[in-house]
Amino acid sequence: MKNDILRATTFDLAIAEIGREHAELVDRLERLRKMLTCRPERERCGECKSGNIADCRDASTEFMTDLLDYMQNHFRVEEAAMRRLDATVAEQEAAAAHVEAHADMMERAVNLIRLAELQEERVAARDLIGDWLREHIATHDALLLDRLRWAAAQSAA
Repeated sequence: MKNDILRATTFDLAIAEIGREHAELVDRLERLRKMLTCRPERERCGECKSGNIADCRDASTEFMTDLLDYMQNHFRVEEAAMRRLDATVAEQEAAAAHVEAHADMMERAVNLIRLAELQEERVAARDLIGDWLREHIATHDALLLDRLRWAAAQSAA
């Protein structure tokens, strides 16, 4: 009985933590969007002094690096929650695909940020991360949260 209560609490905590981290990721992406408002097609970067462009590049690259660190820590939380589930074979396969999606996104984002010397590449990195995150939360993470809610309800029953 005590173990079941502990598991339900663990699942509930995982659900709350993942939800909080999703909100934080969305907030950080919005801050990054505002930071990178001078899109090259508007030629606004050309209106800046070269020192300002360098400062913008450095600040946005640092912000994106911090964002990736946060994403990687978030992925660890999700993956730890997945390991706590008593999963069926199909759920294990879905979890493996979920983990692979995390690894793939991190690899692509890290490579893009390394190349982000020009404003348009930083905008491309921002858009890739934002688009990927929205799609990932709507698919993989929605399924994980549903499974965690079901496990919490089963443990509490």
